[in-house]
Amino acid sequence: GLFRAKQRFDRQQCQQVCTADPRCSVWQFNDVPDAGLQCWVGAGTNCGNRAGHPVRFKVLAGQRLLHGEVLVLKPMAGPKIRNLYQIGVYHDGNEETSISRCRGWCYSLISCQYWQYGKTGCWVDAPFLSSDRGMDPEKVVQYPLTLSGLDSSIQMAAGEMIQHYCPPEPASTTYAPMSVMMPSATFRDQFSQPSRQSEDSHGMQVLWMMAVALLVLMCTTALAVALITGKFGS
Repeated sequence: GLFRAKQRFDRQQCQQVCTADPRCSVWQFNDVPDAGLQCWVGAGTNCGNRAGHPVRFKVLAGQRLLHGEVLVLKPMAGPKIRNLYQIGVYHDGNEETSISRCRGWCYSLISCQYWQYGKTGCWVDAPFLSSDRGMDPEKVVQYPLTLSGLDSSIQMAAGEMIQHYCPPEPASTTYAPMSVMMPSATFRDQFSQPSRQSEDSHGMQVLWMMAVALLVLMCTTALAVALITGKFGS
């Protein structure tokens, strides 16, 4: 189930090919006898033991990736879903380990919406594989899935209906508020409370203004009286 990614000659380049493509769930960087270093990517089905066949190369690095997040919508133990792709029975580990590997296979492939595990091994929703790479387009899981898309004569021990989704973008970095240094009491009082000296100075200014205004008023009154007296005296 893997395809060779040519012109990828180191581990980092091979890993980047798969992490950058959400359709890629597995990458392997191998040392192949008489062929050198090779990068293989795709949706591997027997990455652990090659379905029991001997391995003639050395795996230097590899991963099964999860793109985004997975939400479990419904347990699907019970009737077998028609047209799933059979990965089969894993050749090592117990049933619990096999169920976990079957679940992980589906979680890592964004086109996989269902997985089930039973006596015949692991079955997954993989349209590209179940339809023989598109050659038999009818061999895909019914959508939307109804009772007619289930085979009640075959009971599966475990399974799930899942949904792949992109998690929300991480929140923007929040910076701690800057601490503001408050002025000291002595410094603050110089502006919020007038000193005794400034109060006295202000009082003297008011008295001088009142004296000048009174003097102007007296002069104006005296002039008015003089004019009136002179007018009627004549």
